[in-house]
Amino acid sequence: MAPANPGGGWDQTARLVQQLLSTGRILPVPSEVINRGGAGGTIGLAELVARDDPHTIMVMGRVMLGSILTNESAVTLKDTVPLALLLDEYEIIAVPADSKYRTFEDLLTDFKRDPQRISWGGGSAGGTDHILVAMIAQAAGVDPKNINYIAYAGGGESAVSVMGGNVSAGVSGYSEWRPYADAGKMRFLAISSAERPGPGSPPTIRESGLNLSVSNWRAVVAPPGTDAVTRAWLTEALRRMRQSRGWQDALRNNYWADSFLTGSDLENFIEREMDSNAQILRSIGLVTDDQSTAEYAAVGAFVFPVLVAIGLLLSSAGALYERAGGQRAPLQQIDWRTVAGACVLLVAYALLFNPLGYLLATAGFLFSIARLFGSRSAVRDAVFSVVTSASVYALFNFVLKIGLPSGVFG
Repeated sequence: MAPANPGGGWDQTARLVQQLLSTGRILPVPSEVINRGGAGGTIGLAELVARDDPHTIMVMGRVMLGSILTNESAVTLKDTVPLALLLDEYEIIAVPADSKYRTFEDLLTDFKRDPQRISWGGGSAGGTDHILVAMIAQAAGVDPKNINYIAYAGGGESAVSVMGGNVSAGVSGYSEWRPYADAGKMRFLAISSAERPGPGSPPTIRESGLNLSVSNWRAVVAPPGTDAVTRAWLTEALRRMRQSRGWQDALRNNYWADSFLTGSDLENFIEREMDSNAQILRSIGLVTDDQSTAEYAAVGAFVFPVLVAIGLLLSSAGALYERAGGQRAPLQQIDWRTVAGACVLLVAYALLFNPLGYLLATAGFLFSIARLFGSRSAVRDAVFSVVTSASVYALFNFVLKIGLPSGVFG
């Protein structure tokens, strides 16, 4: 599956993979490429997950990470089985052939002076093209929210806009727009690689003085039900394809960089990329903190309140056991009003967990529980509640990378 319309980078990669797997006799059965365009790849992603058929695999890339957030997709890459990272394709900054901007430095000068007057054309909002422009803005000292970015359905539409002079500059993949530059219809100013990828390459963005590089990587994933044996077989098939002469020729001809990764290394890479993209999209204003907490959303809104409830029940049972001198407490010794109050607080906590946010809801819950169970030091309870809530918040958000809801602090 190519989760895009024919002609784009994902389609190009999917058809190359299908061809090499077949002609190299790596795949022992017939195969075909199907296109499922729309919503930055999330329509195709949803179909892949719904199919849950290991005979269907999908090409995807960095663009999809932003689309999952901006489209608030119900499914994410957490619902897939990553097989292999295939390649890095670098982004190009291009202008119309008759543009007044002869160098990327010339374009940057006007961009810094008046960001709104420089229009950038590229792919879908929140995609790699948009992210690169945001990174350029950050590196140049421009507020990313001031970017004048015009999103198009694909590289073909944005290329027409650049060649027609409808935008100041355009952003796309090097191999996608190279034929237009070779034909003299647009001019390349810079490439997003760390070093020039080959002879005839335009200068890198770093050569203009901005310390940044970015690639539009592409990978292959399988549906969620893919078992370990099938995953290993598919990964090995892609590894054999990567070693083929046809694949190596394609890397060289398209100025793609070989970046093959599999297994846990690939899973860690995708997780890092998800975090990085979420931060950049927040700086643009395309997503909020709540939208970028896909891991929290994936485990469910009531998981954390339920965990607190279990902890409270265990603590209460232990307290009753201790009061009874290590014996089971008779029912008549239980303060049922306190138990009822705790239940009310738990229900309120579960209901307020998302609207108020983790910090406020949890600190208030812990303080109220302490008062309910007879604590007489309000200051100590308040300090304990705030410190405990903040510590757990830091653990989940910054160590475990599971974003808890910010609520009123968002």
